[in-house]
Amino acid sequence: MKGLTTTEVSNKFVKPATEKCQSSYCDMFIEQQNQKSEHDDNDNVAAVDRATVFISHAWQYDFLHVLSALEDHFKDEPDIIIWIDLFSNNQHKASNLPYEWWQTVFKSAIKELGHTVMVMSPWNDPIPYTRAWCIFEAYCTTLKSDSRFEIAMSAKEHENFIKDAINNPTGMIDTMLSVINAEKSTAFLPQDRDRIFEVIREEVGFSKINSLVFEQLRQWVIGVGEKELKMNQDEKRHPGLLRMLGLLYQGQGNYQTSQPLLEEALEKRKATLGDVHPNTLTSMNNLASLYQDQGKYNAAEPLYVECLEKSKSALGDDHPGTLTSINNLALLYQDQGKYNAAEPLYVECLEKSKATLGDDHPDTLLSMNNLALLYQNQGKYNAAEPLYVECLEKRKATLGDDHPDTLQSINNLASLYKKQGNDNAAEPLYVECLEKIKATLGDDHPNTLLSMNNLAVLYKKQGKYNAAEPLYVECLEKRKATLGDDHPDTLNTMNNLASLYKKQGNDNAAEPLYVECLEKIKATLGDDHPNTLTSINNLALLYKKQGKYNAAEPLYVECLEKRKATLGDDHPDTLNTMNNLASLYQDQGNDNAAEPLYVECLEKRKATLGDDHPNTLLSMNNLASLYKKQGNYNAAEPLFVECLEKRKATLGDDHPGTLNTMNNLALLYKKQGNYNAAERLYVKC
Repeated sequence: MKGLTTTEVSNKFVKPATEKCQSSYCDMFIEQQNQKSEHDDNDNVAAVDRATVFISHAWQYDFLHVLSALEDHFKDEPDIIIWIDLFSNNQHKASNLPYEWWQTVFKSAIKELGHTVMVMSPWNDPIPYTRAWCIFEAYCTTLKSDSRFEIAMSAKEHENFIKDAINNPTGMIDTMLSVINAEKSTAFLPQDRDRIFEVIREEVGFSKINSLVFEQLRQWVIGVGEKELKMNQDEKRHPGLLRMLGLLYQGQGNYQTSQPLLEEALEKRKATLGDVHPNTLTSMNNLASLYQDQGKYNAAEPLYVECLEKSKSALGDDHPGTLTSINNLALLYQDQGKYNAAEPLYVECLEKSKATLGDDHPDTLLSMNNLALLYQNQGKYNAAEPLYVECLEKRKATLGDDHPDTLQSINNLASLYKKQGNDNAAEPLYVECLEKIKATLGDDHPNTLLSMNNLAVLYKKQGKYNAAEPLYVECLEKRKATLGDDHPDTLNTMNNLASLYKKQGNDNAAEPLYVECLEKIKATLGDDHPNTLTSINNLALLYKKQGKYNAAEPLYVECLEKRKATLGDDHPDTLNTMNNLASLYQDQGNDNAAEPLYVECLEKRKATLGDDHPNTLLSMNNLASLYKKQGNYNAAEPLFVECLEKRKATLGDDHPGTLNTMNNLALLYKKQGNYNAAERLYVKC
């Protein structure tokens, strides 16, 4: 049998052996044993017991490799009884069995066993997940609540799997998950594929079966990591296993479980490798990244700074590891709204990456992308656009049109065009990005869902609510299925869907989503996390829109206080809440409370974001509107004029923000009796 696939073993051995009886090999064996028992009249005849484990495997695998993987997997269970379809199914009739048999008998048998072992070798080319049979078998296992799903590998493959998981756990998960796409799976016999697809469509649908298999696999990987951690106390490997598990939990959004693992990994690496070993610095960077995800910026910053200093000392100023540290610290400053601190780091990182790695290296292009994103956040759209365009062109040339990094560049350029109000340029890019990500990564991949979310955001901004809603609903369902109900990305989509309902005037649908989102974010991320505060701010916005000022005000006040405490007085998010609270006071007729907040917000936005940033101009427009409402036309007019000129220069003549200010200035001129000036603006508007 050496070198033969399972298909070849079936054709050369199993089918010829069962040709006469036209049964499965197991049925033939049972019949032979029964006849022998009757003839010999003794109790020493071998028996066939009921199977307790179903074996899922690709028939194109080397059959002896399959057996080797199973022997190693069950080495501690020598008496295990398995169901392997090669022997248990009738190979003469399997291809002619009716649709109902697969939907009832076969599915029920796997469900009833409740324990499936999938053979996978090699792990980084998971053929079973491309086969319709194997995906269907994995799905059947999920139908029993207490079912077990495991993957069998040879001892050598298992060792390779653990090594790769320790080195790059998130990349390893992406590699395994990226091939799961039930609708693209194949079968040796086209009629088998058709039957399986018919069952999937009728019972669960392709998206749901993908998500079930995703989660099944993810939980198995985490289970393997936990088992290895308990069994393996090797000082060299133990910190890597801690880090592996920590990063896997972080990828799930399970930060509370991740944190102690990453903290312990760092301490152990410091103790065994020293403070400046590359692996120690990697762990330091990982822990800082987790703190950043949690919004614990004060804990993340000293780790990033220390990591950068030690990287420079141990590796040199231009080493790729050092450049990664520079980039990470810049990202933190950007999250904190410290754009002036982030910019020189990004510029330094880009220049050094070009000098040491070359203009077209993926790390160089990542630095270019990050600097462009910073410029976009600063409102420097003219500086961001050429960087985005160059980055996209080079990623296409070096990585290909469909590479995830290329698609990220398409998404980012679309985001910039959306910010500029150029929706006609943004929409085709978002659509292209979503289609290509679906084709390369599958319908349920996190990057696909991010792209789906972004396109929905654009449609909402355009007022295309009927186009946005199904995308948000689908994205929310799939993120729940693949990431879990409480993952930050799931909650982000829940928040976006609530915002859409608010825009549609469907407050009855929006409010419970906002409330649920806030409760879950508090439970998973804590009361002071930036995402929690965003959720508080959004619920307050809804209450303000509903005229529930007494419900909105304490939420805005709480949000403002906590954002000041955690993000600082000058952070863009802090100033956003300050602006919102001022607007609430204005709506309540409390101009004395609104005015100083508008003034403070405008001054701080000028100082931190610059005179021409869209948020600065929003503050200018709001303060001018307040003065107009108060009848203080002499104070309002120069602000409206300045705001209009700068919005034209930065956003363009036709941007909604520009037109809003133009309309406001026209209203002011009308109030002043300057009808000629008002008419000219109304006509342009």
